[in-house]
Amino acid sequence: MPKLTNRKIELREAFLELNNTCNFNCDFCPYPQMTRQQKLMERNDALKIIDEICDSFSIGTLSLHLYGEPMLHPNILEIAEYAQQKKLNVNLTTNGVHLSKDKLINFLEFNVWRIVLSVQHNRDQFGTRNSKSKLIADEYFNHVNNVVRCFFEYKNENPECLSKLEVHYLTTDDIKPNVNFVESDDDANKVITYWENELEKNIKIDSLKRKIYDDETGYLIELAPDTFLRFKPAITFGNSVGNYDSSECETGFCFFPSTVLAILSNGDIVPCCLDFNGEMILGNVFTDGGIKKVWEGKYAKSIRDSFKNKVVMSKRCRQCLGGSHFGSPI
Repeated sequence: MPKLTNRKIELREAFLELNNTCNFNCDFCPYPQMTRQQKLMERNDALKIIDEICDSFSIGTLSLHLYGEPMLHPNILEIAEYAQQKKLNVNLTTNGVHLSKDKLINFLEFNVWRIVLSVQHNRDQFGTRNSKSKLIADEYFNHVNNVVRCFFEYKNENPECLSKLEVHYLTTDDIKPNVNFVESDDDANKVITYWENELEKNIKIDSLKRKIYDDETGYLIELAPDTFLRFKPAITFGNSVGNYDSSECETGFCFFPSTVLAILSNGDIVPCCLDFNGEMILGNVFTDGGIKKVWEGKYAKSIRDSFKNKVVMSKRCRQCLGGSHFGSPI
C-alpha cells in the first residue's frame, strides 16, 4: 500500500509568472499599480519549477502568465513546450501583439492546450489599453483577426491538433467610470456577430453553429471547432482597481489558498493569483526549499486553516473579501 505522504497535492491551477513586464498599461488591470521590481525568470529556473510541480502536485492547468505579457519572454516557446511534454495542460494568456504567425504555429505543433487572446473590449475602446508603442486600434484588431484566422486554417489542415483558442471580453458593471465594455446582451451579441462574420468572411467555413456554455467564469461561446469567445465579469483584483468596496471583513471563506498556486517571476510564492504586489509571500521557491516545502509550511497552512474556520487572518484577504467575486464574506 503506497504511503499517503507520497500522494501528490491536488490543485485546480498553478500560475508560473515568467515575467512581470507588459507592453500595455490597461485601465482594467492592476499592472499600472504594481510596485514589484520587474523581473524575467531564467529559462533553467522555469524548467526546474515545472519539474517540481510535476513531482509534487497534480494540477488541472498550468498558466504561464500572471501580471505580465508572456510573449515578451525570450524562451516562452521552449518553456511552454517543455511543460506540455510533461503532460501538463498549458494555458497561455496573451494580448496577442507579439504572437506572430510563426510562433502561433510553433505552439500548435506541440499541441499547447489553450491560447487565450486577452482582447477584452471593442475597437473604439482601445484607448483603455494605454499601449506603450504607437499601436493603433485598427492595427491591433487586424492582427488579432489574423491570429484567429491562422489558428483556424492550421486546425483545418491538421485535424490531429488538440489546441484550443479563446478570445476573451470583459463584461463590466461600472467597476471604473471610464471602463464600460460589454454592458448588455446587445453589446455581447454585437461582439458575437462580429466574430461570426469574420469567420464566415475570411475562413470560408460552410456553417457556424453557435454553442453557448455557462460556467463559473462567465459565458463561453463556441463559434467553430475549438474556437471560442468567453465573456468574463470584470473584477477589482481584490478591491484594488476601479470603483470598489473599501470595507473589510473578518469572517468568511476563500478557496484560492487551497486550490491555487501562484509563483511570481522572482520565485516568491503567494496563495492567490490576485496578489499582484506579492503582499502575502509564503516563501521563495529558490531560497526556502522548494514549492512543496513552502506549501506545507506554517504560514501557508495557517492561512488555509483559518479559512476552514471562517476566519480571515490577513489584511489583504479582509480587503478582498469586502467585496469579492470569489470568496464568501460572512
